Amino acid sequence: VDSAKKLAEKAKNFQVTGDTRSSLGLLQLSVGDDEAFNNLEKAFTNNPQSKIAADNLATAYLASERYEDAFKLGGKWASEGKLTEGTMLQAVSKARMGQGEQAKALFNQVLADNPSHFMARAGLLEVEVQNGSYEEADKLFEQWVVEDGMTGLFRHYLSAVKAERDIEGVKSALSKFDKLVENGEVKSEQAYLLSAQVHYLIGEINESKALLDKITRVDIPNPDYWFLKASVNEQVKEYNTALDAYKMWQEIE
Repeated sequence: VDSAKKLAEKAKNFQVTGDTRSSLGLLQLSVGDDEAFNNLEKAFTNNPQSKIAADNLATAYLASERYEDAFKLGGKWASEGKLTEGTMLQAVSKARMGQGEQAKALFNQVLADNPSHFMARAGLLEVEVQNGSYEEADKLFEQWVVEDGMTGLFRHYLSAVKAERDIEGVKSALSKFDKLVENGEVKSEQAYLLSAQVHYLIGEINESKALLDKITRVDIPNPDYWFLKASVNEQVKEYNTALDAYKMWQEIE
């Protein structure tokens, strides 16, 4: 943090423009500098076609809980032809403001034009859970997660369920996901890893190990896999396997 503050302060002595000014604004925001939004907003105003300036400003509004400003920015994007990006930003803003039904309508608007939009699906799942529509959320999750490239929806679904229903919700979501994996409807190393991570976090070590053992490839470039494999095998006292996994984790990290 101290290094970031020094860098942000030093940058004030130089003339910065364009995307560099936008990046400076994000840095200043991270250290609480009052000049942050001045630089972020001017960088976007001066070059509204810059994806970096636009994304940085949206990120800053959401991170600072300036949801109304984020919603207005989304509307500006949509009016300028970036309909999907703008509607998504508006949907996320409404969800963060606790306006679930409006957020749901906006996520559905994105999905009407792009039915496989990953983040719109993730957002809609989260909103359905937040709205208490658990059956609808379960139905959509089970329908979507079996499609190619959609395994990661489990993480979003689980996070929403945990926030609303705590450990019982986590176990329920995990049970649904595990059945889909066991039945072969979800097939990927990522599915095994995601499930194994959750089993480990709720103290089900043997279940976690059994899932990891299903991953037979030895050249997985994912540090999360190796760290979990090391932790699980240490818990079950298979120390040589744990040590080898730690070594792989260190090499990748």
